[in-house]
Amino acid sequence: MESYYHCCGMCRFLNLFDKDSWSGKFKCTERDIRCKATEDACSKYEHDSHRRYEDIEEARERMD
Repeated sequence: MESYYHCCGMCRFLNLFDKDSWSGKFKCTERDIRCKATEDACSKYEHDSHRRYEDIEEARERMD
């Protein structure tokens, strides 16, 4: 399993239910862009204490 420490995947603004099936990127609700879960966090990053690594892995594998 990859590490998502201080990456977009652990940010509360990354919507794991809104994934672009072509690029594999998720919707960032704060910046209105799409990001990969493994991208380095930006200055808007807010850690989601309820999000688990398993949640991110499952979202990345989910077919659209």
